[in-house]
Amino acid sequence: CLDMKSRMEFHRKDLEHLIALLNTQVKPELTIIDGIYAMEHGPDLLGKAHRMNVIIAGKDNLSCDIVGSTVLGIESSSVEHLKEFASIEKRSLDISTVDMRGERIKDVAKELKWNRDPEDMFREAGVKGVSCQRPGKHFCSGCLISIESVLLAFCKDNMGITLDNIEICCGSEVKPKKESRKIFLVGNCSIRANKDVEDAIRVEGCPPKVGQTLVTFMNHTLE
Repeated sequence: CLDMKSRMEFHRKDLEHLIALLNTQVKPELTIIDGIYAMEHGPDLLGKAHRMNVIIAGKDNLSCDIVGSTVLGIESSSVEHLKEFASIEKRSLDISTVDMRGERIKDVAKELKWNRDPEDMFREAGVKGVSCQRPGKHFCSGCLISIESVLLAFCKDNMGITLDNIEICCGSEVKPKKESRKIFLVGNCSIRANKDVEDAIRVEGCPPKVGQTLVTFMNHTLE
């Protein structure tokens, strides 16, 4: 229900808070969660699909989200936007308060990991001498897909390579480490947040283009 400009604004400010507020304004008559497949680590290039064969539907969106998070093995009280929305509505996040019909949760639940360390792909490819901190809550899916595409392609073609203490920074929350010898600021948010970083290699874009980012990264690492 949001255009691209609004989505970007949500990420620049406080994503969890604004999602909670959005739920106070949008009152769907029916909420449907398509759980035929669930994606571990999210719906991006590194996500892994799991067949769940589940459809969650109801007239109350908070109840559906409580059930949805529980099916994925995530305590709903640990999800910030659900916790804030429940607080606004003066509602409980206890699964026992939800009136459910159909399958039992314990029969369909499957604990899936949702977060992924950006450096996992370096370790898996044996690439050393490069780091990429977790980008934080303000990192949007557009940049995520671009960065993962670039790093996946780079690691595939340069398995086992050792680089010279390179750091890739993404999103507005990450500050480069002092010991990094070469710093890439990828995306407009990272560039704005690190204006004081001298000699950084800046890749502009919202999100940055995959081809441009890959060429820039390779030109400055495979010298």
